[in-house]
Amino acid sequence: MRVVTGAVSSPPPDDQERFIALLIGEAQTQRAIQAGTTDGYDGKALGLVAVAVAGVTALLAARPGPVWLVATLLLAGAMVPLFLTLWLRDFANGPDLGAAYEQNIEEPAVVATAQLLGELEAAVEFNNRMLQTKARFLTWGFVALLLAGAVSGVLLSVLR
Repeated sequence: MRVVTGAVSSPPPDDQERFIALLIGEAQTQRAIQAGTTDGYDGKALGLVAVAVAGVTALLAARPGPVWLVATLLLAGAMVPLFLTLWLRDFANGPDLGAAYEQNIEEPAVVATAQLLGELEAAVEFNNRMLQTKARFLTWGFVALLLAGAVSGVLLSVLR
Protein backbone atom coordinates (compact mmCIF):
# COMPACT_ATOMS: atom_id res chain seq x y z
CA MET A 1 0.00 0.00 0.00
CA ARG A 2 1.36 3.44 -1.00
CA VAL A 3 0.92 6.46 1.27
CA VAL A 4 0.70 9.90 -0.31
CA THR A 5 2.04 12.63 1.96
CA GLY A 6 0.28 15.57 0.40
CA ALA A 7 3.25 16.82 -1.57
CA VAL A 8 2.19 18.20 -4.90
CA SER A 9 4.47 17.30 -7.73
CA SER A 10 4.88 19.74 -10.54
CA PRO A 11 4.22 18.58 -14.04
CA PRO A 12 7.26 17.48 -15.98
CA PRO A 13 8.90 20.30 -17.93
CA ASP A 14 8.14 20.50 -21.61
CA ASP A 15 10.81 20.84 -24.29
CA GLN A 16 10.71 24.63 -24.27
CA GLU A 17 11.25 24.80 -20.49
CA ARG A 18 14.12 22.30 -20.69
CA PHE A 19 15.73 24.29 -23.50
CA ILE A 20 15.46 27.56 -21.56
CA ALA A 21 16.88 25.89 -18.44
CA LEU A 22 19.79 24.58 -20.52
CA LEU A 23 20.47 28.06 -21.91
CA ILE A 24 20.32 29.60 -18.43
CA GLY A 25 22.86 27.07 -17.19
CA GLU A 26 25.15 27.88 -20.12
CA ALA A 27 24.85 31.63 -19.51
CA GLN A 28 25.68 31.15 -15.83
CA THR A 29 28.73 29.09 -16.78
CA GLN A 30 29.90 31.78 -19.20
CA ARG A 31 29.45 34.45 -16.51
CA ALA A 32 31.54 32.40 -14.07
CA ILE A 33 34.29 32.02 -16.68
CA GLN A 34 34.20 35.75 -17.30
CA ALA A 35 34.66 36.43 -13.59
CA GLY A 36 37.77 34.24 -13.56
CA THR A 37 39.09 35.91 -16.71
CA THR A 38 38.77 39.41 -15.27
CA ASP A 39 40.63 38.27 -12.15
CA GLY A 40 43.38 36.83 -14.36
CA TYR A 41 43.73 40.09 -16.31
CA ASP A 42 43.94 42.03 -13.05
CA GLY A 43 46.63 39.70 -11.71
CA LYS A 44 48.72 40.06 -14.86
CA ALA A 45 48.32 43.84 -14.83
CA LEU A 46 49.42 43.99 -11.18
CA GLY A 47 52.48 41.89 -11.97
CA LEU A 48 53.45 44.15 -14.87
CA VAL A 49 52.92 47.25 -12.70
CA ALA A 50 55.28 45.69 -10.14
CA VAL A 51 57.91 45.20 -12.85
CA ALA A 52 57.55 48.81 -14.00
CA VAL A 53 57.70 50.11 -10.42
CA ALA A 54 60.85 48.06 -9.82
CA GLY A 55 62.42 49.57 -12.95
CA VAL A 56 61.45 53.11 -11.95
CA THR A 57 62.75 52.52 -8.43
CA ALA A 58 66.07 51.22 -9.74
CA LEU A 59 66.44 54.20 -12.07
CA LEU A 60 65.57 56.68 -9.33
CA ALA A 61 68.07 55.08 -6.99
CA ALA A 62 70.92 54.87 -9.52
CA ARG A 63 70.31 57.98 -11.63
CA PRO A 64 72.72 56.73 -14.30
CA GLY A 65 73.81 59.52 -16.59
CA PRO A 66 71.81 62.41 -17.98
CA VAL A 67 68.97 60.33 -19.48
CA TRP A 68 67.72 58.65 -16.32
CA LEU A 69 64.73 61.01 -16.17
CA VAL A 70 63.66 60.14 -19.74
CA ALA A 71 63.95 56.41 -19.02
CA THR A 72 62.01 56.83 -15.79
CA LEU A 73 59.21 58.74 -17.54
CA LEU A 74 59.00 56.08 -20.26
CA LEU A 75 58.58 53.31 -17.70
CA ALA A 76 56.10 55.35 -15.68
CA GLY A 77 54.11 56.12 -18.84
CA ALA A 78 53.94 52.42 -19.65
CA MET A 79 51.99 51.92 -16.43
CA VAL A 80 49.05 54.07 -17.60
CA PRO A 81 47.30 51.37 -19.70
CA LEU A 82 48.01 48.83 -16.94
CA PHE A 83 46.23 51.05 -14.43
CA LEU A 84 43.36 51.41 -16.91
CA THR A 85 43.14 47.61 -16.97
CA LEU A 86 42.72 47.62 -13.20
CA TRP A 87 40.31 50.58 -13.30
CA LEU A 88 37.65 48.62 -15.22
CA ARG A 89 35.69 47.04 -12.39
CA ASP A 90 32.11 47.12 -13.73
CA PHE A 91 31.04 43.51 -13.88
CA ALA A 92 27.43 42.48 -14.52
CA ASN A 93 26.34 39.57 -12.35
CA GLY A 94 23.01 39.01 -14.04
CA PRO A 95 19.43 39.45 -12.88
CA ASP A 96 18.34 40.25 -9.36
CA LEU A 97 16.46 37.05 -8.54
CA GLY A 98 14.34 38.63 -5.80
CA ALA A 99 13.13 41.40 -8.09
CA ALA A 100 12.59 38.94 -10.93
CA TYR A 101 10.47 36.76 -8.65
CA GLU A 102 8.31 39.68 -7.58
CA GLN A 103 7.88 40.92 -11.15
CA ASN A 104 7.01 37.50 -12.56
CA ILE A 105 5.06 35.83 -9.75
CA GLU A 106 1.89 35.90 -11.84
CA GLU A 107 3.55 34.93 -15.12
CA PRO A 108 3.85 31.40 -16.47
CA ALA A 109 7.19 29.73 -15.76
CA VAL A 110 8.26 29.84 -19.40
CA VAL A 111 7.78 33.61 -19.57
CA ALA A 112 9.67 34.19 -16.30
CA THR A 113 12.59 31.95 -17.23
CA ALA A 114 12.78 33.51 -20.70
CA GLN A 115 13.05 36.93 -19.07
CA LEU A 116 15.80 35.65 -16.73
CA LEU A 117 17.62 34.24 -19.74
CA GLY A 118 17.40 37.60 -21.50
CA GLU A 119 18.87 39.39 -18.48
CA LEU A 120 21.65 36.80 -18.17
CA GLU A 121 22.43 37.16 -21.87
CA ALA A 122 22.64 40.96 -21.48
CA ALA A 123 25.05 40.53 -18.55
CA VAL A 124 27.22 38.12 -20.53
CA GLU A 125 27.35 40.52 -23.50
CA PHE A 126 28.20 43.48 -21.23
CA ASN A 127 30.96 41.46 -19.59
CA ASN A 128 32.34 40.38 -22.98
CA ARG A 129 32.67 44.03 -24.06
CA MET A 130 34.30 44.94 -20.74
CA LEU A 131 36.73 42.01 -20.99
CA GLN A 132 37.71 42.97 -24.54
CA THR A 133 38.54 46.47 -23.31
CA LYS A 134 40.51 45.08 -20.36
CA ALA A 135 42.44 42.77 -22.69
CA ARG A 136 43.21 45.66 -25.04
CA PHE A 137 44.54 47.84 -22.19
CA LEU A 138 46.57 44.93 -20.82
CA THR A 139 48.11 44.28 -24.24
CA TRP A 140 48.91 47.96 -24.74
CA GLY A 141 50.46 48.11 -21.28
CA PHE A 142 52.59 45.04 -21.91
CA VAL A 143 53.81 46.36 -25.28
CA ALA A 144 54.44 49.83 -23.81
CA LEU A 145 56.43 48.30 -20.96
CA LEU A 146 58.54 46.25 -23.38
CA LEU A 147 59.18 49.27 -25.60
CA ALA A 148 59.94 51.53 -22.63
CA GLY A 149 62.37 48.97 -21.26
CA ALA A 150 64.09 48.53 -24.63
CA VAL A 151 64.33 52.28 -25.34
CA SER A 152 65.49 52.96 -21.78
CA GLY A 153 68.14 50.27 -22.06
CA VAL A 154 69.42 51.68 -25.34
CA LEU A 155 69.41 55.26 -24.05
CA LEU A 156 71.18 54.33 -20.84
CA SER A 157 73.82 52.22 -22.56
CA VAL A 158 74.52 54.63 -25.45
CA LEU A 159 74.29 57.97 -23.68
CA ARG A 160 75.85 57.02 -20.41
